[in-house]
Amino acid sequence: MMERIEQDVHPPFYYIIFRLWINCFGDNEIVGRLFSVNFGVLSVYIAFLFTRDAYSSDMKHQEPARMAGLMAACFTALTCYQIRWSQEIRMYSLGVFLALLSCWVLVRALQNKTVSYRWWILYVVTAVAMLYTHNYSIFTIVSQLFCCTVYLLISKHDVRFQLKATIAAYCSIAILFLPWLPVLWRQHNQVHNNYWIKTFDIWTLPVCFYELFIPEITSNSPSKIGMAVVTLTVIGITGGLVKRFHPGIFLSMVVFLGPIVLAALVSISITPIISSRYFLFAQPFLFCGTAIYIAQKKTLSLKIAICLLIIFNLLYIHIRFNESYAAELRPGFKGIVSRILSNQESNSLIIVGDYYSFPCVKYYAGRSSTVVLIGSEKCNNHFNGKPILITADFELPPGFDQSKYSRLWIVTPPDEIGWHGRIIFDDFVILFDRKEQEVFWQNYSSSSSPVEAFRCDLVPLD
Repeated sequence: MMERIEQDVHPPFYYIIFRLWINCFGDNEIVGRLFSVNFGVLSVYIAFLFTRDAYSSDMKHQEPARMAGLMAACFTALTCYQIRWSQEIRMYSLGVFLALLSCWVLVRALQNKTVSYRWWILYVVTAVAMLYTHNYSIFTIVSQLFCCTVYLLISKHDVRFQLKATIAAYCSIAILFLPWLPVLWRQHNQVHNNYWIKTFDIWTLPVCFYELFIPEITSNSPSKIGMAVVTLTVIGITGGLVKRFHPGIFLSMVVFLGPIVLAALVSISITPIISSRYFLFAQPFLFCGTAIYIAQKKTLSLKIAICLLIIFNLLYIHIRFNESYAAELRPGFKGIVSRILSNQESNSLIIVGDYYSFPCVKYYAGRSSTVVLIGSEKCNNHFNGKPILITADFELPPGFDQSKYSRLWIVTPPDEIGWHGRIIFDDFVILFDRKEQEVFWQNYSSSSSPVEAFRCDLVPLD
């Protein structure tokens, strides 16, 4: 596992605790997805706590603070993009949970009037866990540090303890993150000239905003009019919230906008790194700030009207996304392997023709079939999944005997099969006669693409 992690572009914390999870509860798709779902549900609760406490620590404002928290939790729970990635066996729901948790703990630490490091220690733990979950967390930590600095500068109370605690906390975070810096630098060098993310241009952020708030399963790019409308809406909301200076709104907007601005600066000056799903960690804070703004309204009917309007739009987007998703029509790699393993074909040999498909096919096949990857170990394109593969993935199993297999399946994206009846390994040749082709559609992120499966008969070697 660690060998693959070192070649990836993400820190190891998620993979380590996920391995512990599946060792305890089993290694299957439901258990794997449930791990992400749990953090998605917890994020909703932490969004409530953060927004409630960011609104006010004064007991006189307890009722509107609770209302703000409930609205933020509701908005977060109904956000389509958050729901989408909370079902994926990826680190994103964990990252969202830790981003919200670290911000809530930071608010409690700054509001704490006693000389106690309890909340600051908890903040260090959550911040470091977040940094070791996704590299984008660096931007969230920097945004939080900016908020702490502003708070210490404008506060009218005695902040000498908070100043010492802030310095101690961020020094501790930096020291604990130091061991990962060499790996982070190596990852940067791996992707600097050959990463899958497109060069930053004027439409990069509008595309991200559109996918964040109106995700779609389509291979077509969103219309420029749609992207412009969504972008202007986000800018209008954030601008309106910033004008109404409130500590909770200020913190929410900084943690929402900070990662976006910092990622844009890195993309322009160093390496393109912007992807819409990386802003999942920042997205909930826009809803938290909006909830605080609504809760400040004096008219109850106006609060309810604005809240229902947002909920209606979130539900509409979610329903629309589910209709376009149509998972039953796009069985993907799971459908391919199910087809191969059906009709007593469990003794089939599966040859995978691209790096991206291999881990998925191997996972679903389990031990029922032999899965072998065809490709070059020298290729290092991060967009096709090659970096997480190791040498053993490109080798035939020890003692390979073609006579043990009754059928061969070749799994590959369209137009990438060019073996014409023979597959050549270093010291072995497999001959086959192609019989038929089946196409399976898959869903991933905001795209839908086909994968072809060729059923072949093995030709005995002379």
